[in-house]
Amino acid sequence: MPANHSTRLPFDTSYSAPNNWKLVEEPKWGLRFNVPPALRDTDPLNKSLWIHEGNSLRLIVDFSFPSSSDSLKAKKNYSEVHLNVNGLSALLCSYDQSANAVSGSLNKVVALFFLETRKGLGSPYEPSYRVEFASENDRSTALQILQTVRFFDS
Repeated sequence: MPANHSTRLPFDTSYSAPNNWKLVEEPKWGLRFNVPPALRDTDPLNKSLWIHEGNSLRLIVDFSFPSSSDSLKAKKNYSEVHLNVNGLSALLCSYDQSANAVSGSLNKVVALFFLETRKGLGSPYEPSYRVEFASENDRSTALQILQTVRFFDS
């Protein structure tokens, strides 16, 4: 199993997005986050996913039953850090989706999984958030997107 490194995943829970980033809100789930202006909302066939994408970044918010973060630990370059986000225990991880990825593909990932659920949410789980990106140059922006995830009641 690859080593877990927390030093590669700086995360500031008080981060505020730049003024030109778009605010995205979902009242039913009581959440909001910000995305860079170059990311556009897509209309996926799977309605349990929200996808915002651009040339070098893709944000996927998954409202379906969360996949196990344990299955990701075998991925290339996997690292993780446990933290508290919006008052809930969470896992932030980073990995490569495929060992044989074509250069420039959105192969690199940072993901945010909540390990607890808000009381009164009406769902047994929180959505998960995944940002896919093409190069290490995009890692900072990918992490900044995840740092903007907020609940209405936090």
